[in-house]
Amino acid sequence: MPVVCVASPKGGAGKTTLAATIGVALRRIGWRVLALDCDRENALRLHFELPSDELPGIANDGGAERDWTELAVETPSGVFVIPFGAAEASDSIRLTTLIGDNPGWVGRKLAPFFEYRDLAIVVDMPPGPSVYDAEIDTLADVHVAVLVADALSLALLPRFQRGDFGWGGAPRKSPTGYVINQVEPRHRLCRDVLVLGREVLGEALFGTVHHDEAVAEAVACRQTVLDYAPDSIAAHDIAAVANRIHDSLAPA
Repeated sequence: MPVVCVASPKGGAGKTTLAATIGVALRRIGWRVLALDCDRENALRLHFELPSDELPGIANDGGAERDWTELAVETPSGVFVIPFGAAEASDSIRLTTLIGDNPGWVGRKLAPFFEYRDLAIVVDMPPGPSVYDAEIDTLADVHVAVLVADALSLALLPRFQRGDFGWGGAPRKSPTGYVINQVEPRHRLCRDVLVLGREVLGEALFGTVHHDEAVAEAVACRQTVLDYAPDSIAAHDIAAVANRIHDSLAPA
């Protein structure tokens, strides 16, 4: 039962969109997939034709005794989703405090899913450091770090590699694969950043994803680009990233 942790040092990198699409791609490879939303934006559901923000989520759980298997919703793509929930700020703070005061709480909530060896859990992490880092890091089989093809992401890369933006800051036992998102080859700066990123990351670069209008159109239709435009360049790029992740998970 592998866990894929999708994170980014800053917002706006397309982390949630990639997490959702990677989940669909892994489902098509043959995994059963559970997508867990740990981001207060509660946006993961919007990629799976789950428009209602009244769906209960982990923040609405309030840290009570509710079983997370009751929160999992099957989507038309075949991926199960556990939303964060349309929670007030006070609910989010309450959940954060609960997790901080109860180490291992997330793992205990996910325990019923660990029985399924062919189930991959894709976790959409909040941007930057959070209380979820130490919780998910102990469970993750592979980390996926999402960067944008700009100078700022590249400047933040050394700090991200040190763990300044999460995952506890300690050396990770599981591998980290990087994805450079929103690549626009027509822009010179973007090309330069991409070349340097490839030199710095080497084999740790799991792939690049082109800037593609089909991605935004898919989100507007509450789908992933794999469902909305399977022949688009972004769909092919993300499918390739999912294959790299699958190769990392295969021994598990």
